[in-house]
Amino acid sequence: MQVVVAALIVCHAAEPPAPQWSGEEYRNLTLRRLRTCVENEQYLHQGLCCLNCKEGTFVQKPCEGDLEEGTCVSCEHGQTYTEHPNGMNRCLPCTHCRPDERVITPCTTTTDTKCECKPGTFCVPDQACEVCKRCAKCKAGEEEVKNCTPFSNTVCRKRDPSPTETVTPRSPPVSDPPTNTCKFHTS
Repeated sequence: MQVVVAALIVCHAAEPPAPQWSGEEYRNLTLRRLRTCVENEQYLHQGLCCLNCKEGTFVQKPCEGDLEEGTCVSCEHGQTYTEHPNGMNRCLPCTHCRPDERVITPCTTTTDTKCECKPGTFCVPDQACEVCKRCAKCKAGEEEVKNCTPFSNTVCRKRDPSPTETVTPRSPPVSDPPTNTCKFHTS
């Protein structure tokens, strides 16, 4: 008896869920749920593959038909941006440079703000940088091999003595020859 009940449950689950769906409509709904859209060109919304909005815009209202574009709205210049075609529901906020940085490239609707350390300071790329570091100054007896940049510290090396700067060893001071101060006593 248990085997028959299990078979009935399986058969019942394979039928369309409600009489309002025709077999073709049910098949289309099932396919929509299993569907994947073309990466970087489309986004999935309620089983439809909508075309991405272009860079500098975002999706205000998704598409209503398959392979259509929804309503795309521009990002706010200097405030928000999107660099690539997308299916996002809002633009990304622009980066604000820290007080120890300066703006190299301002934010547009398609590019984020680019910042770099102010002159006299640096941060090494590929390393976390919470604050720009002060550039090193070469010490006495060193020479600057490479200037400090916003991305690298000053490089110094020991200065080689030049021929004009040759240091000669010091000799003890020369004094007059000793004079004979002894007196002979004659008696």
